[in-house]
Amino acid sequence: MTAMLGMLDEVASKRAELQAVPYGRLSKCIRFYYLPIEKFGLSNELYIRMNARGEQLTSFEHFKSSFYKVIQHQSLSTIKEKMEYDWVDALWQYRPKGTHVTDQPFMKCLSFVTEVLHIKGYDKGTEDNIESVYQYPNAVTYLKQTLDCVENLKGIQYDNLLKDSDTKKTLSFQEILARMLTDGLRTVTQRILLYTAIANLQHHNTVDGIVPLLRVVRNLSTNTVKQKIDLTKIYPSLDALVQVPNIYEYLAHLQGGISGFSDTQLEEEKAKAQLRLARPEVNSLLDEIEDFFSGKIFNLLCEVAETATLNEWVEQPQRIDLDTLQRTFKAYQCLSEMQIGVSPQKKDYPFQEPKHSGFREVLGDLLMTDIYKEDTVRNRYQLRPDWRTARPMFHFIKGFANFCQEQRVSLALESLTAYCEKVEREKIQTLIAQTQGDLSSLTHPGKQLFVYYVITRRLMHLSAHYFFAQGNPCKRLNNFAWLPLPLPNKPTLLIVLSSLEAFLSPKLGVKQLLLK
Repeated sequence: MTAMLGMLDEVASKRAELQAVPYGRLSKCIRFYYLPIEKFGLSNELYIRMNARGEQLTSFEHFKSSFYKVIQHQSLSTIKEKMEYDWVDALWQYRPKGTHVTDQPFMKCLSFVTEVLHIKGYDKGTEDNIESVYQYPNAVTYLKQTLDCVENLKGIQYDNLLKDSDTKKTLSFQEILARMLTDGLRTVTQRILLYTAIANLQHHNTVDGIVPLLRVVRNLSTNTVKQKIDLTKIYPSLDALVQVPNIYEYLAHLQGGISGFSDTQLEEEKAKAQLRLARPEVNSLLDEIEDFFSGKIFNLLCEVAETATLNEWVEQPQRIDLDTLQRTFKAYQCLSEMQIGVSPQKKDYPFQEPKHSGFREVLGDLLMTDIYKEDTVRNRYQLRPDWRTARPMFHFIKGFANFCQEQRVSLALESLTAYCEKVEREKIQTLIAQTQGDLSSLTHPGKQLFVYYVITRRLMHLSAHYFFAQGNPCKRLNNFAWLPLPLPNKPTLLIVLSSLEAFLSPKLGVKQLLLK
């Protein structure tokens, strides 16, 4: 009404004959009557449309007008009705704050669907050629089915589904769905998981029992090197997977691969499926562990079973002791959650990372393992990219968990330090025996660095942070490089050796051993 009155005033300002109060003229030929709309036999749709008259059309309303012209076939009336009612209700919670329309979530969903259709062979959709995609009834049907799924997708409860590569936090399925309808999906794996849920719902018409499928797909996708172009192979594979009644039964008997996904990770999924079927009591713990590691737990299971390959514990599933598995996993969680404070040992020593996790406390004890790789050409000793889930890491942490159980102590920094010192003493004694007391004969960089690490930590009483990063965080803070230099003289080595003997025999001091 305000807009209408404003227009009348505007018209009056242009026409002199209307400037003398036009309402008197109007009252002679226009009458207003009150008529309850329910008695008029119409729905409130007419009221809603009339209420918007007089306002400038939004860009979304312009889009709807052109979009409706494209889909001139049987589904047009259904699409119109759903855009006014059903889809508004489904998308309402995803609207931007301070707004009362669902234009943005609808357009975000349209963008996702258009991308999927392009991957499936339709034209690439843009604002300028949207009609080239949705002129086909099948494309409109898929859009309709996807928007119809939103309400049911809200019922999927899976909290620890995916680790966000940007924030390092764990995303639930609902957070992934919300991202699609607000900011848009950022990664290929997010797209894969959402596509899986939609395809599964469209095939089964329910979200019941979908969590195991999402877990397997997450495991495969996270541990597969892929790009968006690979979705042309992955989406058809997912269309086939959603038709499987039981994903673990299917994997346990699967011969061959699944197009688009890593064969290595698929073999692990097959083995875990066989383990689940053979020992159902492992399912709950295995769910928790898989969610924590995003599915890559081959080395953990082999370490617990004390086997070298998958086939060994698949053929003998009882080799996996659940108590040991749980203890090792809890110890790993403990190390990852530790926040160890760091104090500078020098006034001019700038720590840019005041805290580090328990992993930094144990990496030095793994310097002689294959968690590091030597580059003899470039004089580099580099930490493997997958060090967090490498076999030596799980071996060390299993030992820590068993140590805490034997000593009846809690999983804490004090007990971790005690275990590290125990391991270091044993390794130093082995090195001294191997070199017949002459550490200058050590040539392997891992062994040399390990000796230096023990001296730094236990004799100089400096932090692991000091040894590795010098206080400067970077992507390669755990790697080493060096220049060729002559060996130190023997007296220096004797002092180092005596100091290490003091570490090995805490009851004797360094001075006493040197005098000896």
